[in-house]
Amino acid sequence: EEAEAPKEADAPKEAAEPATGKHNDRKGSVQEGVQSLATRLVGGMGKTAGDGYRRMAVLPFKVQDPDAEEHQLGRVSSELLSSRLAQNPNIIQVERDRLDSVISEIKRSERGELSKDGAVSVGKLLGASNIVLGSISASGADYLITARIVDSETGRIVTAADQIFPKAGMVAISEDVVEVKSKL
Repeated sequence: EEAEAPKEADAPKEAAEPATGKHNDRKGSVQEGVQSLATRLVGGMGKTAGDGYRRMAVLPFKVQDPDAEEHQLGRVSSELLSSRLAQNPNIIQVERDRLDSVISEIKRSERGELSKDGAVSVGKLLGASNIVLGSISASGADYLITARIVDSETGRIVTAADQIFPKAGMVAISEDVVEVKSKL
């Protein structure tokens, strides 16, 4: 069964700089939707940020749906976006293990939930100039993923974008990711 094509939710119509090089993503795939999200985020940064490299930390996305939680779609979504952003030569990402240990420590101090202020603290502790925060929520037969890039120094939202994905496609990707990790 072919999954429905991802749809841009209120996407800007102007062309943005590509987030990465050429991709051979299947039309309508989750990967194509993630690429679109990454491209729009990087395009929004280009309008506000200075030249040069940007050190970035992509935090696990907040999950606002029980089924998405069951399939670990917050982590899967942030990892998919992180891999696309990492292909941009102007973005240097914080290593995942360092990020996870700092997030765990801040969550303990904040009693479980990472607030926006806590996320900004993560960015500062890791030396990241920007952090990527996001969420995934149900929207009928789809999931809506929202992502925003926040300046670690000021806490100001630099840019934001969202993307709609078919639930079946996201669950299938999640199952593939969990299966691969369990074999390692």
